[in-house]
Amino acid sequence: MRRRSKIVEPIVREIAVRYRDALLEDWEERKDAVSVSFTGRIIVQSRERCFDHYGCYERPDDKKSYPHEAVISIRGPLAPPERLRFPAQLHVLYLCFDDLAPDEPDGDKIVALFDETMRLQILDFIDELPPKTTLRIHCAAGISRSRAVAAAIRRLRGQDDLGEFVDGQPNGHVYRLMLGLRPIPLVWKIRDAIARDVVADYQERRHG
Repeated sequence: MRRRSKIVEPIVREIAVRYRDALLEDWEERKDAVSVSFTGRIIVQSRERCFDHYGCYERPDDKKSYPHEAVISIRGPLAPPERLRFPAQLHVLYLCFDDLAPDEPDGDKIVALFDETMRLQILDFIDELPPKTTLRIHCAAGISRSRAVAAAIRRLRGQDDLGEFVDGQPNGHVYRLMLGLRPIPLVWKIRDAIARDVVADYQERRHG
């Protein structure tokens, strides 16, 4: 990942903090309702980097075992059929959903939204993983859907999840549903509005 300039870094962090906190407005009421036992390492990647890690662009080693590795593989329902595959003995959860929220302008193009069934699939999947498992989560770019899942898992196990918001732009619908929180109307607009306010405040301080 490219390093940000000293000017950009605090702006990105401020946007991340405000966005994360906005999505957690009612978290205190629910934070003890769900927890996860998974304690392993979490790595968020793009589809390309995850497939490359497992040699999928060549020929996966189907004889090799992966006792301490697992993958949550996220793709879109309208994406081209997957031509690549993971090694046969790698523990993989495949999910297919749009990088959208229910009320986004492209709602007429939605094929599959992240839902409660998928949430439970993820929770069951990670609870069955052996201790010290490295969990890789990928979507197309490793920015939105996979970041949302990773951030939620971190929060459900009592960790700080801000890093996922600094390094990516977690899908608000996916993040809140993973935490068992009710949907927020127009959740997809929250980050853009916050970003505009933060940048405007910065420019006012700089030129004021």
